[in-house]
Amino acid sequence: FYTPTRPIQHCGHATLAAFALLASRQALGLGVHTHEASDGLHQVKISNNRVMLEQAPASFSPFDKPRAALRALGLP
Repeated sequence: FYTPTRPIQHCGHATLAAFALLASRQALGLGVHTHEASDGLHQVKISNNRVMLEQAPASFSPFDKPRAALRALGLP
């Protein structure tokens, strides 16, 4: 998946939509498929009524600018 200027590292919603469309047109069968994105390989599981995408766990880091966030939200 691409923007006008560069590839997108990973676009989960579009990946799910593409696999759902391929499955609905019977271009892909049920089971686990591999999707290669610029950030690595992802497994996509197609079952009777679902298309599921394997995702890396979320990571969080400390937020050190709470005042800037409050200002951006218009809060005191």
